[in-house]
Amino acid sequence: MSLLQNRLVGTLPSGWSVLSGLEILHISENAINGTLPKSWGNMANLAQLVLRNNKLSGTLPAEWADLAFLSELQLHANRLSGSLPAEWAGLSALKPLLLSDNLNINGTLPPQWEKLSMTVTPSRAAAGELGQHDGAGRADVTNESAEWHAAA
Repeated sequence: MSLLQNRLVGTLPSGWSVLSGLEILHISENAINGTLPKSWGNMANLAQLVLRNNKLSGTLPAEWADLAFLSELQLHANRLSGSLPAEWAGLSALKPLLLSDNLNINGTLPPQWEKLSMTVTPSRAAAGELGQHDGAGRADVTNESAEWHAAA
């Protein structure tokens, strides 16, 4: 389902969690505010979730760790804050995780994420805090783009 650039306002409906067959949801470039619904972790078949360029706030829900088929998550250009949930380490299908241009995504890269193979773009403010991580994740930070790249 694509609701791209429709001048939508309001919050994301938590009741959409019953849409268990939904695979693709794009609600980018609107004026959606409020928090990311924890209940969306029940969207069992969701593979792509694109919520970029809205006014979403709050933290990244640990409950989304249940989105086993999620392969793309774009949350950049919102007002999100907080840290990266350690629970998301089980999201093995997730390759791009775009978090740049948010209010304050901060903290360190959870050790549980070391075996993931994905690209994470944190908020620019958090790039220094995420720092270089060269355990099993073989990661580095490119200061110019504030991107964290993990190798397979």
